[in-house]
Amino acid sequence: MGKLVGFYPLGMMVGLPAGGGYEAPFIASVILCGIDFFMRLVVIEKTDGTVNTESEDMAKEVTSKKKVTWLKLLRQKRLIVSLVLSTIVATPTLSMRLIQEWGFDPSGCSLILLAYMIPSIAASWVWGKMCDKIGTKLVAILALFFATPSCIVIGVPNHSTGSFWLLIPGLIFGGITIAGCQAPVFPEIAKVVDAENDESSTSDGIAKSYSLFNAAYGIGMCLGPFAGGYLYDSIGFFWLCVMLSILFFCFIPLAFLYIGDTRSLINRPKKEKRKIPRENNRQTSGLSALTLINN
Repeated sequence: MGKLVGFYPLGMMVGLPAGGGYEAPFIASVILCGIDFFMRLVVIEKTDGTVNTESEDMAKEVTSKKKVTWLKLLRQKRLIVSLVLSTIVATPTLSMRLIQEWGFDPSGCSLILLAYMIPSIAASWVWGKMCDKIGTKLVAILALFFATPSCIVIGVPNHSTGSFWLLIPGLIFGGITIAGCQAPVFPEIAKVVDAENDESSTSDGIAKSYSLFNAAYGIGMCLGPFAGGYLYDSIGFFWLCVMLSILFFCFIPLAFLYIGDTRSLINRPKKEKRKIPRENNRQTSGLSALTLINN
């Protein structure tokens, strides 16, 4: 899932320096959507020729007994906290800052933003690996903890304090840490759906849960520019970054309480140990006894 999260900044990294004017992103989006639509049409799913009526009847009974609904998913505090983590990420006012303080044109702003996007791509993969090894709780807490100072560091440089190069380390650090805030979201969604299905092999509700993620991210993308632009004009870019840092810091206890399977910080995946049956042990001991007698 960390690789999947990294594809969004990858697209931003490719699109930002491409240029082509204000119409280019819309034209490119239409072309890519057309290619995606055509590829979906030609995909042929594999089907099993054998029909098992008993399994179908059992599946119908399980579905009728317990069906994962929107309301059941929204009652899960674990899912709500994960969705809000993906909502608070988006407040794109950095381009306004670069234009106002250092007079960058759109191409220059795009190149500066690569300092945020490139580390975010690599960090998404690393954070995803960490989620698999130590669990989502510790990853979320570490990412939120380090994202708190990174936002403040991004808000400090301005035209009077020096060159824009002072902004680059903050963008790199911010790209790494904020990618960690998004990495636990997809595993948490999958675990919530498994819990609602009683850890069975069915995946009822998985599409609903991922659509909730898209809705939460869309809300962040809609409200982020609106609220960020208003606060940018009202209190300035630095205090806007301070408010974002406070939000990240306030979510640390929520991540500790509701993210992860247990309250422990490290939740390593359980490895199933294969137990040798007692009959095999008796046969082995019997063979060894016969060997000793023969000797």
